[in-house]
Amino acid sequence: MEVFFKSNSKRREILLPLLRWRYLGLKEIKEASGYVGSRRGLAKFLTRLEKDGLVDGFLHFYANRKFYNLTKGSWRNYSDKPWSLNPNIKNHDSIVSSFLFELNNLPFVTDAFLNFPSGSFGEDKELRQAEPDGYFTALVNNREANFALEIELNRKSRSVFESKLEAFYQSITIDGVFYIFNDLSVLEAYYRFHEEFRHKNEIDKSRVKVGFCFSDELGSAGLSIPSIKRINSEGDISTFGEVFL
Repeated sequence: MEVFFKSNSKRREILLPLLRWRYLGLKEIKEASGYVGSRRGLAKFLTRLEKDGLVDGFLHFYANRKFYNLTKGSWRNYSDKPWSLNPNIKNHDSIVSSFLFELNNLPFVTDAFLNFPSGSFGEDKELRQAEPDGYFTALVNNREANFALEIELNRKSRSVFESKLEAFYQSITIDGVFYIFNDLSVLEAYYRFHEEFRHKNEIDKSRVKVGFCFSDELGSAGLSIPSIKRINSEGDISTFGEVFL
């Protein structure tokens, strides 16, 4: 019979990754916590934590796997920051969390954030105004560069998109922003909006900050971020990973 964690310290090891990443699936929790048992054993342990009111779990509507997050009570036990989970957008936010978690494990990425990293990027008013889903720092041509991340599961209005573009292009602390889509028609619309915005504001292609990427496996446990498709400013298709290699 498999023996599960008995000590509060071991339970804490399972819960703390959810404090940083907000939402994680079984695969990510096992990796982040260092749990040495089987995935089945961890699933049983998480079910026990759900029954004890320490975590909530939900089946993602299209990723077809379960994600977990801390309950409000657990959050208060482990953090002095305000509760910051919105259950109305958990399908979107869980995709953001799992994507950033996987990004953070890539060899060319030095860090990834869900919240505004004021200690790293300073008090950038424009970046705060844009409110991207996340941030990461990565090595490009042997130097660290700062990037914002937007996961677009639904099409927003053109005015909302353009207001974000204005903030991104005015920001002095980010080198670029990646928009990640799971719907090619939405990507194509945003790409067109960006090209029109670029021409209107006389932004040369050499100064383009925005990259557009597509994957129909967002949120899946088998997602390979380096190989997701990317469309550059010339309209050519390459991969996300080629930017950093």
